[in-house]
Amino acid sequence: MFGIIIAATGGRGIFIYDRGGDNIEFYRYFLEKNVDFIVRLKSRYVFSWKRKVTCEELAKQCPTRYSDVITFDSHGKEVRITLHYGVVPVRLPDLKGKLLHMVVVRGFGQKPMMLLTTLAKTTTRTDLWQVVSAYITRWRVEETIRIHELPDFHFYAIADGIKMLLSRCGRWSGFGKDDVDDEPDLFKFFNCDS
Repeated sequence: MFGIIIAATGGRGIFIYDRGGDNIEFYRYFLEKNVDFIVRLKSRYVFSWKRKVTCEELAKQCPTRYSDVITFDSHGKEVRITLHYGVVPVRLPDLKGKLLHMVVVRGFGQKPMMLLTTLAKTTTRTDLWQVVSAYITRWRVEETIRIHELPDFHFYAIADGIKMLLSRCGRWSGFGKDDVDDEPDLFKFFNCDS
């Protein structure tokens, strides 16, 4: 799946995942393919300043010298929160040769949010905010999908339309045996094969 996305985008873009993406095999693949990522960490050991430490312990020690106020809609109410964020360089025990960065964000709850990334190559506000805002954008897309029945994304709208169309046609029984080789080709059936 990743390979298809990388090929289609020419390796541009950033893979952004919630805690389900905190997987050493994902990291290894992304680093081999030289693509950027932002992944929210669960709980794991990292190396920082030549010592092995849990990411939670390191997040507590990380200075969060920048702050920004964000506004978002929560159940019809406008909510404003102040985020404080900073960064610390880290290496993963299984990938010791690769320097990564853990961006620490305070303000969403009692525990800091920890984002592992190939970005944030400097400690400037601009570089760190790129990581924080990209992750928040991923969050907002997910919330939009959960809240609204049909988000205003063209591919979701097309998929929903196809679903409605096909559900009105009854159960698919395929083409007649004389019409196809082995697999039915829906693109040819709908004259969309060009």
